[in-house]
Amino acid sequence: MNHVAFLFDLSSAEWGLLVVAAVIWFAGYRFAGGRFVRPQWKKPGKFLFYMLVSWGLLAWAGSYALFFIVGHQALGFAGHLYICRQHDIDWRTCEPEERYLALTKRWARGDFSSSLDGPGT
Repeated sequence: MNHVAFLFDLSSAEWGLLVVAAVIWFAGYRFAGGRFVRPQWKKPGKFLFYMLVSWGLLAWAGSYALFFIVGHQALGFAGHLYICRQHDIDWRTCEPEERYLALTKRWARGDFSSSLDGPGT
């Protein structure tokens, strides 16, 4: 049992970073299109996965896990800004909503072409 004990042996600062990870994740979903995640059960699943990865990295690498905690969300936000600007979508509100939803539907199928006028939109 000793081989998993290190997972629970986090310092108070590392537990604080885990709370920071949760706050960053919720802020990212609140302000960057998280309301469009379909189906809705994916939200808690993604949160749980993100927190488990963050927790594992904190246990393994200590405060260096902050690179993942902040970097993962920062890259996602940068991608959101870039894609929204490329497709004339307001990055804050994801309006026009139908264009944003058409893009996410295509991405779910693996279609990352630059035009929204293609088949399936």
